[in-house]
Amino acid sequence: MGDGFLRLIPIGEAQKIIDANVPKFEGSEMVSLMDASSRILFEDLYAPIDLPPWDRALMDGYALVAEDTFGASEEVGIRFKVLGSLRAGDSRHFEVGGGEVVEIATGAPIPQGADAILMVEHTDRVSDEEVIAHRSVVPGENIQVRGADIRKDDLVFRKGERIHPREIGVFAALGLDQIKVVRKPKVAVISTGDELELPGKKLTPGKVFDANTYMITTKLLDLGADAIFKGRVRDKFDELIEAVSGAIEEGFDIIILSGGTSAGKGDILYRVVENLGELLIHGVMIKPGKPFIFGICKGVCLFGLPGYPVSAMITFEKLIEPVIRDMTRIEPRDAGKIRARMGCRLHSAKGRYEFIPVKLDRGEDGGEYIATPVFGGSGAIRTLIDLDGYIAVEEEVEIIDKDEYVDVVKR
Repeated sequence: MGDGFLRLIPIGEAQKIIDANVPKFEGSEMVSLMDASSRILFEDLYAPIDLPPWDRALMDGYALVAEDTFGASEEVGIRFKVLGSLRAGDSRHFEVGGGEVVEIATGAPIPQGADAILMVEHTDRVSDEEVIAHRSVVPGENIQVRGADIRKDDLVFRKGERIHPREIGVFAALGLDQIKVVRKPKVAVISTGDELELPGKKLTPGKVFDANTYMITTKLLDLGADAIFKGRVRDKFDELIEAVSGAIEEGFDIIILSGGTSAGKGDILYRVVENLGELLIHGVMIKPGKPFIFGICKGVCLFGLPGYPVSAMITFEKLIEPVIRDMTRIEPRDAGKIRARMGCRLHSAKGRYEFIPVKLDRGEDGGEYIATPVFGGSGAIRTLIDLDGYIAVEEEVEIIDKDEYVDVVKR
């Protein structure tokens, strides 16, 4: 503990500690269909009604008794009395008997007594009250019977399925205006640092604009979390205690703080965690991202990210994102690894898992990719602009030679 950290641990061990200590996440909420897109279905969904809910016409034509049309042809017409007409959405009642028809539009309910639809193309309307049939039909022809599409109590979708506009269309057709979904994890984002200023404000000497808060919060929203920025807190023990305690009392599932995680004199977040709960991780053997914190405070997960943007980005993706994805049930994105050739010799820190930001360019022949390290450092905003991905270098690797092939994790 000479360097001030609790105990520097490998990234694999850190991931195991986090997995073993994140409290079980559960619960559901009802949301309107307009808010259901991309949410996860909490339970199996069974059809509450038949679709269609009644027998309906599949074609424009005449509803009649099929047997009455037997013998009709182009040469031999059979006359029918027209009782009236029905359009889609019509609720008027008709009862069809022998030699009678009701003019009907596609989607309209089948009148009582009728068992088939004769398409309008096979008829000749001679007056308002009379039509001639020139073709015979069989019972059930051009009729979609009740429940032919979906039967009441049919299993429509299984729990755990992601909801897309297609599913929302089905819910609406079944008459559902709300749906039960897996609730979103509620995540508080707190920014720490006396030097930080919010974008849009006037930048005074000694201050820098806060990039991490916006990067982390929007990433959480992309992952399906209910992320809320709770403001900036100065590097004061009492203020940090108050901010974290307040987020716990508000019922947040996770608290993420950026900055103040290392072992320096001004970095006090680890003491805040020890005061409110149990500090489980303080320091991970990765570069960038060594000053990472994880603890449990009154049943709430607390993560502390390094203050430098690149460090914060990488530690978030490697150590926090899997937790959020597990809660929101969003599958990990395809890392999109690209095989590339190193453009220069690279030295790595032995004993630490290192993530090296790189820029990708095509070779002179336009063929294979060339990976060039972005040397701006974890505190350089230019690194966020220039990097196309990063190389994950194992702890035991010290040198990657020029022209050696590497896998670049595309961002």
